[in-house]
Amino acid sequence: ATSQLHGFRDDAVADRLAALGVGIVADPIGQVNVAGRLEGHSTHNFFVNDKKDKAKKFLITVRQASAVDVKALAAIVGSKELRLCAEGEELLGSRKGCITPLSLPYD
Repeated sequence: ATSQLHGFRDDAVADRLAALGVGIVADPIGQVNVAGRLEGHSTHNFFVNDKKDKAKKFLITVRQASAVDVKALAAIVGSKELRLCAEGEELLGSRKGCITPLSLPYD
């Protein structure tokens, strides 16, 4: 595996998965759906932090077709207000747009 295939900064996660017999398959290049997103993606991942306490960070995963109410998400995770975390690439080792739960071993 190469980091170009999966978006991680290195091959550590891909190598661990390969050792377990699990391969990473790149999303198929497909048509843009009615929401303007490439087919093949089934979820959206939001790496956010609490506005007042930036040490509180959350990776929130929702179905792609879901409408996201950030204020409601804040209440669900016990925060008053959430902001997108600017340090996602640095903290989770994945390029912008590639953060997934598989990025968490880098944290």
